[in-house]
Amino acid sequence: MIYGEKFIYLHLGKTGGTTISFWASLCPEFVQHRDADSMDEKHLKLSYQQNRFPNIDFSTKEVILGFRNIESWILSHNNFKRIGHPNLLPENEWITKTREGLVCTARRHNMWVAPDQYLKPYITNTKIKHFIRTEYIREDFIKVFKNYGLVEDKKIKNITKNSRSYWKPISFTQQEKQKIYKDNPLWMNIQKKLYI
Repeated sequence: MIYGEKFIYLHLGKTGGTTISFWASLCPEFVQHRDADSMDEKHLKLSYQQNRFPNIDFSTKEVILGFRNIESWILSHNNFKRIGHPNLLPENEWITKTREGLVCTARRHNMWVAPDQYLKPYITNTKIKHFIRTEYIREDFIKVFKNYGLVEDKKIKNITKNSRSYWKPISFTQQEKQKIYKDNPLWMNIQKKLYI
């Protein structure tokens, strides 16, 4: 999570938040707080962030949220979880669950949910003013943060933080894609607006 005088950025995991945080560290002129990359709290939704900082009224700040194409997000999320918990499931079961469009929520136990379940806490009762798309992360970062004081574009260089290659390339079939889209109406409603 990052905030400044007029904004708060919420970090939906696997949407480029580590890169955004790094760029924010180069912008002390408008960034008042930036969670360390090692903090689990960086991923909390707005109401929990408000509880962390009771003396700051986040309701007056415009909300920024990272976002990503749903197929790419599923692959990235499950790859990250698989690397962190390699003994949770055999590799073929990881691939099966991923192809079903489910994502692992587990740290120490096996639980699988649709991406909408991850997204819902970030957008429920929260008006999102800006989205930063992972696929256009530098372009969107500059465009969004020019509203809050970013002046020098040159220091925002193309980098990729926290990048890990997939354990095995997966291409969703058209049937699998259609099921993913149908099972995640919240995600797809936003995706259709952002990726025209």
